[in-house]
Amino acid sequence: MKVRKIIFVIIFILLVTYVFLLTRTLINKSTNITPIVKTTDKDTASTVTSNSKSEDASSNNTSNLNKDTETNDSESMAKWLDKKLAPSNSTDKGEKKIQTYVGWMFDRDCIGINPVKHTKACNLMGTCSSSGLGIIPNIAGKDFDTYIALDNFIVFDGNSTNVARAFLRCLPEDWKNNITIKVKGYAVNNIPTNADESEVPEEDASKVDHNLSGIHITSIEAAYINGLSTYKLPVPNIVFPKP
Repeated sequence: MKVRKIIFVIIFILLVTYVFLLTRTLINKSTNITPIVKTTDKDTASTVTSNSKSEDASSNNTSNLNKDTETNDSESMAKWLDKKLAPSNSTDKGEKKIQTYVGWMFDRDCIGINPVKHTKACNLMGTCSSSGLGIIPNIAGKDFDTYIALDNFIVFDGNSTNVARAFLRCLPEDWKNNITIKVKGYAVNNIPTNADESEVPEEDASKVDHNLSGIHITSIEAAYINGLSTYKLPVPNIVFPKP
């Protein structure tokens, strides 16, 4: 009888122990599930925050790009070129910003001559013409006889030079000097030239030494500058390309 009681007690103790251990195991499993859910929530929040920051950065980049492509018409050509020519002549979206400038048709070889006295014939003369045609933009308030530095001159690229020569040949006979023009164009930085820059553009690839910055013109026409121009505008005006 005593043996049976002892066996019963042992079985009872084992049963209680088993139930206790089973209950403890279930509680631990339940406790471990909660952190996983919380961690998942944190990961989701982190992902949302990261995406939000990415969208904000993208928005800021777009805003900066728009500011960079804005052009101030009151800027001088030189300042405009300084801002737009490095590293290329276009924006990240490939847009070319057109500017309009009024001034004198000139060639690089004659920089230093008073632009009012500089002649149409000189612009078309061999070495003068091949040195590079371009424009000296008129700056309000600047005395015309102080345009004597190369910094005042903006050279045309190859195609633009050909258009400029055709334009000069179409001007009236009495337009002999003080050739005032209006051009529209965009900045370029790939005008080939030789070592001494006597050929702009240099058409012989074997002689190209470096590139110059300048403009590609989209239109050119005769212009009248009050207080500076010698001749009245032709009627109809000479405009290239012809409308």
